[in-house]
Amino acid sequence: MVETPLSEHDYLAMAMLDVSHHRRITREGMKEMRQLMMAVAGPGIKVYDHRTARKLVEVKTGIYQRQYSVCRNQCFCFAADPDGAECPYCLQPRYDDKGRSLDEFFY
Repeated sequence: MVETPLSEHDYLAMAMLDVSHHRRITREGMKEMRQLMMAVAGPGIKVYDHRTARKLVEVKTGIYQRQYSVCRNQCFCFAADPDGAECPYCLQPRYDDKGRSLDEFFY
């Protein structure tokens, strides 16, 4: 058997995040999956919620999720121009009337 610093709980958390990402399962769907898994998991098996699982991946791997503001038409990422107020290609505004980014993606 291969030795690893990851526990069974860690592997389960990472597997659930992987499935949610590749199958595009919503957080609500993940919440329902977690409830189901908790109902059938053996004693001592922890089934982490989405936020805890994501934090676990960050701590164990050193890989952190970043959030970027992008044009609502997906033609520009404002990481290239953090102070930009509009898309340089289609001229769509970056923010709504309340100062919130109109579109974002996680990397």
